[in-house]
Amino acid sequence: MKELFKDAPFKFDAPDWLGFFKKQGWKIDQNILAWDESRRVHRHFPFIFPWSLIGILLPPKAKRRMREASGFVMYTK
Repeated sequence: MKELFKDAPFKFDAPDWLGFFKKQGWKIDQNILAWDESRRVHRHFPFIFPWSLIGILLPPKAKRRMREASGFVMYTK
């Protein structure tokens, strides 16, 4: 699989993911984090060793960044 994408590197690495699109004139309509949504619908993420254990041991700032790394954002122009 790695060979399939060798000529298509992932180049988007903005330090402020949401702010990048704001600078392009987009406004956030909805920002739904997967972590928050899982709690809202009472479908918590499963414990997956060793990643969940590592997540428990992370400092609060790293935990927050990890939780904010996945979700859904709806933009409007």
